[in-house]
Amino acid sequence: MKLIRRWATEEGGVTMVEYAMLISLIALVTIAGLVILGNQLQSDFQTAADNIKNPPSTPRPNGGGPNIVAN
Repeated sequence: MKLIRRWATEEGGVTMVEYAMLISLIALVTIAGLVILGNQLQSDFQTAADNIKNPPSTPRPNGGGPNIVAN
């Protein structure tokens, strides 16, 4: 009977379950973020690669960079 009472009041297993749930939640959020951002990053890199292979016919004014005025 003492063994059952001690097992019922022991909190070590509960803590382990809480950590497992927390790790699962972090993994789920990480995977979801990678899926969402992965598609966008793939699209961005594909656009950059396409622009390198076939540059626009008319260049952007000032090289496309910020306008810097020398003093």
